[in-house]
Amino acid sequence: MCSQEKKNCCVSCVYRAVLACLSIIAHRNKDKKEGEKLISVDDVVKEHWATYGRNFFSRYDYEECESEGANKMVAYLRETASKSKTGDKF
Repeated sequence: MCSQEKKNCCVSCVYRAVLACLSIIAHRNKDKKEGEKLISVDDVVKEHWATYGRNFFSRYDYEECESEGANKMVAYLRETASKSKTGDKF
């Protein structure tokens, strides 16, 4: 989520993540009547996992890498993908 490289970046990212989470919860509960059980973050997460499996995001920064190796890797991936058929496993 964060493309800024500054000291307060993490605070901004957490703030945006909390707002996104609150927006999802508000949307999921918008039609609930008074007294009905509200959908929780836990409910949303477990439903997501049941549908899509558990997943995560990792960010790796490679600013100091030479581009030649990265370009070769991307070319290899593109070539492999262009030759693949539905159902191929790698």
